[in-house]
Amino acid sequence: MMSVSNQLAILALAICVAAPVATKAGTLTTIYTFTGGTDGGNVYGALTYINGELYGTTPYKGSSGNGNVFKVNAATGKFEVVHAFQGGTDGAAPGSGVIYQDGLLYGTTVAGGGSGCTVSYPIGCGTIFSINPKTKVESILYSFSQDPNGSKSGAGALVYLGGLVYGTTSAEGENNDGSVFSFNLATGSFATLYSFSGDKDGAEPNVSLQYANGLLYGTTVYGGGQCNCGTVFAVNPSTGADTLLHAFSTFADGVYPLSNLIYYAGSLQGDTGRGGISPPCKYGCGVSFAINAESGAETILDTFSNRKATYAALTLKGEAVYETLGEGGGHGKLIKADLKSGKTTTMYRFTSGTDGDNPEAPLIYHDGAFYGSTTSGGAHGYGTIFKYVP
Repeated sequence: MMSVSNQLAILALAICVAAPVATKAGTLTTIYTFTGGTDGGNVYGALTYINGELYGTTPYKGSSGNGNVFKVNAATGKFEVVHAFQGGTDGAAPGSGVIYQDGLLYGTTVAGGGSGCTVSYPIGCGTIFSINPKTKVESILYSFSQDPNGSKSGAGALVYLGGLVYGTTSAEGENNDGSVFSFNLATGSFATLYSFSGDKDGAEPNVSLQYANGLLYGTTVYGGGQCNCGTVFAVNPSTGADTLLHAFSTFADGVYPLSNLIYYAGSLQGDTGRGGISPPCKYGCGVSFAINAESGAETILDTFSNRKATYAALTLKGEAVYETLGEGGGHGKLIKADLKSGKTTTMYRFTSGTDGDNPEAPLIYHDGAFYGSTTSGGAHGYGTIFKYVP
């Protein structure tokens, strides 16, 4: 039987030698356009589909200027604010989207909450919250504090596993390079599973964790060696033991991982924001990579020569990766990469018109369609919610 490493090598070769990128015109429909008023705008987190409604968060604007949790009917486009954050103890700036579990929405804010934090504005290092989507009642489950174990919640969405939610804190405050944490929904118990230490193992985890093989996988944007170019790591949710799988060390191999990871066939795949071939980008336009989940060995799947990514988000469905890409100098794309053939297809190019500009959150799939958001563009410049049918 062919080993996993050999399978990955063949997979990588197939992707690298694939034919020129094709373009497939699907149908994109703008479901809702944000106005920048009480509805908020600038969606960065993934949507959640519940009974025909799309739930999400806006980190800014809204009735109090501190962001919203909202829902949009996927069929009619009817918009409704589920909760408007006030910027005080109830939190502010929910940027990572919400997850749904046992009748409640769970999420984080990066500001607001308790008063024992001076590194954020408004006062507070952020919260873990729940909202009942039927009654719209919000509950603050935890307020982050300014301490060595990770002040200020991170940008990635929470991950639910057996009664606990897992997430990251970002680098805030002195001697703090971020952490991975767990929170028990039944007892309200918060625990720091692992604290990063910069040059040694990485700094500033800022995307959602990926659960596979009993481990939580993620990336840090910086740290991990003299290059300070970021890492791929694994944390055991039961013990808190951390494994540094890969430290990005040269521009040729990509630096500063900016996308979430997906797990496929024994490897962790993602994108970097810089590195690879330099022209036309001063420090390289980035690469698509695969990290062996056991050995940490890196394989370059693609080197970007003409797309300077401002952000990328990956979604695995079947044997393909669907990617939203924000572009410097462009308006963003939807891309499909077939994991067996290596063929890459640009499904849609945004125009910054009524369709929006720069999609930066992962797509979600339901009943033959993908749903997503743009951070800007649209009729009012504050982004859109869209549906894409391949």
